[in-house]
Amino acid sequence: MKRTVAVLLLTSLTAAPAWAQTDFSRLRLEPGDRARVFQPSGIEVAGVVTAVEPGQLTIGEITFAPDDVLKIQRSGDSILTGGTLVGVGMGAFFGTAVFDCYGNGRSGGACLLAGVVAYGSLGALIDYAHKGQTTVFRGKRRTSAILAPVITGDRKAIVLSLGF
Repeated sequence: MKRTVAVLLLTSLTAAPAWAQTDFSRLRLEPGDRARVFQPSGIEVAGVVTAVEPGQLTIGEITFAPDDVLKIQRSGDSILTGGTLVGVGMGAFFGTAVFDCYGNGRSGGACLLAGVVAYGSLGALIDYAHKGQTTVFRGKRRTSAILAPVITGDRKAIVLSLGF
């Protein structure tokens, strides 16, 4: 029990957000793009980007600093990601079984290519029809840890609560 508590406490105290960005200098947004900003308070602001500078981002008339933002998403995503890649992977894996190549005397390479093209095309079509969001900024994580004793008549315990 003591070892488990020590490991949980050590893990929660040493975790650090390695993915956080500190400013908007490498932000893949330009004025005119549609974006959605998620703030730590839970408020989401969506609209057209009017200005992008390293220290601030402006959507409409609202200006954001990097410390006030948890995440920024740009409207739209690439057709070469998501569905296309999943389709190519499924085609490579299932191509020979679905097209029954070996029973018909076809080569394995032709079956693999047929599966990749068929499933990859289907995945690209689905990805094209779906208008997704691309995350272009991740701010500092707001984490918290609460360690509290719980003592009742017949039980003694420690409760660890982690917030991400």
